[in-house]
Amino acid sequence: MLSMLSKWLLENVSVERIEIIFPVTGHCVMHPDRVFGNVEKVLKKQEVIIQPEEYCEFISSSATVTNLRDIIIFDFKTAAQEVFKPTAKWPFKITQCKRFIIKRSKISGNTVIRGEQFYKSDSNKSFNVCKFGLEWQEREDLQFYLGIIRGPSVEGNENLQESFCEGIAETPVLRI
Repeated sequence: MLSMLSKWLLENVSVERIEIIFPVTGHCVMHPDRVFGNVEKVLKKQEVIIQPEEYCEFISSSATVTNLRDIIIFDFKTAAQEVFKPTAKWPFKITQCKRFIIKRSKISGNTVIRGEQFYKSDSNKSFNVCKFGLEWQEREDLQFYLGIIRGPSVEGNENLQESFCEGIAETPVLRI
């Protein structure tokens, strides 16, 4: 997720930083939680479910179902391993962080990430967690990624240019 958001931040100059906040477990009420609860109630009433399509029918009564065979899925985890240092070498323990702040680096085309263990205090400083600087664009073994960045994401799908996220003009911070 950090690699995808880092790339998105570099492409959207109207946003200055992205802050990801992981809520305290059990202290949030989100729409997907309600959907799962409704689906669970329906499934408990069924004695036997034989076909996988039956699950889709039950879920579609509470939510929109998208068949994964109908969309192209990119492997950002593998792509991130090519660009990011292993998380064990990051200057903060990623598993203990409750917030992540991603900002553009002073080096063009790069981001820095800060991991915070607390919700309301900023005690750490931002670090570059990428393996390379701008010289990565010149590397022969990384030309594949340069093609992804410069080329179209999915061929034949004109609807990809729709904006699925709108920033607020007053605040240049995106919080997730």
